[in-house]
Amino acid sequence: MATMDSPDLFAEKLCKTVVIGLPGIGKTTLTNYLADQYAETSGKKLETVSTDQEMRKYIADKDNPLTDEFLASRNIPVKEGRDLLKTPTAFMESYTEETFRDFESAVIIDMLSKGAFNGKVPDLGGKAFLHPKTAEAFKNEGYKSIYIKPEKESILLSHIMKDFNRWM
Repeated sequence: MATMDSPDLFAEKLCKTVVIGLPGIGKTTLTNYLADQYAETSGKKLETVSTDQEMRKYIADKDNPLTDEFLASRNIPVKEGRDLLKTPTAFMESYTEETFRDFESAVIIDMLSKGAFNGKVPDLGGKAFLHPKTAEAFKNEGYKSIYIKPEKESILLSHIMKDFNRWM
């Protein structure tokens, strides 16, 4: 029977936890760090599943009907929609952020239904958990969430560095 200090219990809980917070706050960094810490202490590797990477696979996979069905249901020409989805900002400029977030949610819910997160650490995009259907789907599957709250200074520094990098 596992105890609180058991690496297997830690892995089980980690695989049922979604780290949430603002885009660029460090969710992926924290997720990877926790998975690496588990590997160091247990000698077992935990995989992470990036929904951003998986979305790119859905968009590229012509045999997966979800993308085409989603686009058609929104009266978005499939070829144009697929091309724009490769650059989320371009898609959002043409078809709104809400439409993009609906697509993101549809992909994540499909992944959940297929067990893509089972035994793996979820790594969600910055605003993915804000979508009510996404949050509800994870809750229904027994996932917990951890919110990373930014300090005002770190947000300011992040914006300054982003602007600085654009100027360089």
